[in-house]
Amino acid sequence: FPQKPRAVVDELSAQYQGTLVSLDDARDLLGYVPVVAKMPAAGYRVASTHVLQMPCCKCPASLCVREDGSEFLLFEHNDAHPMWFGDSPRISSKCGGQVCQCVQMPDQLAVTWKVGARYVTAIGVNGLEEITSLMSVVNPSNSAG
Repeated sequence: FPQKPRAVVDELSAQYQGTLVSLDDARDLLGYVPVVAKMPAAGYRVASTHVLQMPCCKCPASLCVREDGSEFLLFEHNDAHPMWFGDSPRISSKCGGQVCQCVQMPDQLAVTWKVGARYVTAIGVNGLEEITSLMSVVNPSNSAG
């Protein structure tokens, strides 16, 4: 993922009959506004959003770009997906007042947390500070800490 995040998005889109959509179209297809719509408030740009036909549900997968041009992927699902991380060691932590599952990747983190009735997974996060920042924007009712 760290070397070719766009290729990962393309591969997932091919595997799960993904459709490249605008955020407005994603809202129409999903029946809700994806949390990624809030990302510009945290200084991130949404490069693309695909709606994937995954076994659990229709899931938006968005490629987000930091100010320095580096990228991470943000998913939103109706069910938790711990199997995505396979046998990788994971820790349960509290970030921004919310329980999250973190997995160490080479030079980055993957993290999953619950937002309302759905789960958000960010892959390619640069550390705990960024996790807390993302959580505060995506689920602003939680206090940071």
